[in-house]
Amino acid sequence: YSTLVHPDDLPRVGQEVGEYSAAGRVTFEQDYRLVLPGGRTIWIYDFTRVLRDEAGQVTFYDGYIIDITARKQTEVSFHEQIRAVESQRQAILSLSSPIIEVWDGVLALPVVGAVDGERAQYMTRTLLERVTEMRCRAVILDLTAVEVMDAATTGHLLRIVQALRLLGTQCALCGISPQLAQNITQLQLPIENVPTVPRLKEALRRFVNEPSPRDSARPRRV
Repeated sequence: YSTLVHPDDLPRVGQEVGEYSAAGRVTFEQDYRLVLPGGRTIWIYDFTRVLRDEAGQVTFYDGYIIDITARKQTEVSFHEQIRAVESQRQAILSLSSPIIEVWDGVLALPVVGAVDGERAQYMTRTLLERVTEMRCRAVILDLTAVEVMDAATTGHLLRIVQALRLLGTQCALCGISPQLAQNITQLQLPIENVPTVPRLKEALRRFVNEPSPRDSARPRRV
């Protein structure tokens, strides 16, 4: 029978049979491939019963096998679909959280729509990586496209600001609409320590005249 087992699966199947037998198992189950005489490969489910003599030594292996090739093909297709969906999800996250270099050493992150925990984690990770890579001195969070901000969303944004400050990077919020400002006030959200300006150009003007780390690292003529 072992000559029918797929060569890539045979070592595992043999090891499992030995381990199950040594452990005193009465029955065990396995999934593996068989290569049929015509060369066709199928997946099987193998249910095995271990028969022993009075001394406890294995005398026979009894059981049955079922062709589960169709099920395995469905599982492979399902996992491929999961990978495709995950790839699409990552692409959507990337497109929904674009990081733009608007000036030397200054990045802008337009925030569009709701910010849940997963998206906030992605935004924080990618933003901090860009800040570290480019040695940025300032980040502008543009909230122009945010219509409603609840406590959870604001909490995520404030944690991004806090993480940036730990890197020594300044941060400002811009584009807060009157409705959004009212929501923030009603929720009594703690953003008083975060600089806010009406539009992106005011936020950019706030940082444009400050020397960048790149400039300060250049040798100057005396």
